[in-house]
Amino acid sequence: MAEPRKMIDCRWFPTENACDICISGSEEDVLDLAVQHAVQSHGHQKSIELREQLRSMLRDEESTEKVA
Repeated sequence: MAEPRKMIDCRWFPTENACDICISGSEEDVLDLAVQHAVQSHGHQKSIELREQLRSMLRDEESTEKVA
């Protein structure tokens, strides 16, 4: 069985620019993109602390598998 996909959604967190980005995929891919997005779009400083904070906000993506 494949590892469950993780997700993070900017709508879960208040921001000044009403961001609606949602990222899902493997945990490491989601974290890489979430850090990049937080730095570029929200002005955060890239750090280990930011990555760990984002890791704590990840949720399992609900199964959306299609039936053939």
